[in-house]
Amino acid sequence: MYDHRTSEELEAELGEQLRAARVRNNVSQATLAKQAGVAVTALRRLELGQGATVSTLVSVVWASPGFPDTFNNMMCSGE
Repeated sequence: MYDHRTSEELEAELGEQLRAARVRNNVSQATLAKQAGVAVTALRRLELGQGATVSTLVSVVWASPGFPDTFNNMMCSGE
């Protein structure tokens, strides 16, 4: 099935889901950014859907609480 959301909508949704997983597990942006090896500003932009590199996205997803469930939920949310 084709997903009709724009790239901006997908970025915003992915960011919201990453933020929700982080908050649900009581992890600060500073802690997750450090664990992911990215700048806090890069994580903040990712969570706000304001653009991020693929490298930042992968690093944050990999370090996110609940990985791989967080990633699986993100990929299946458009179905």
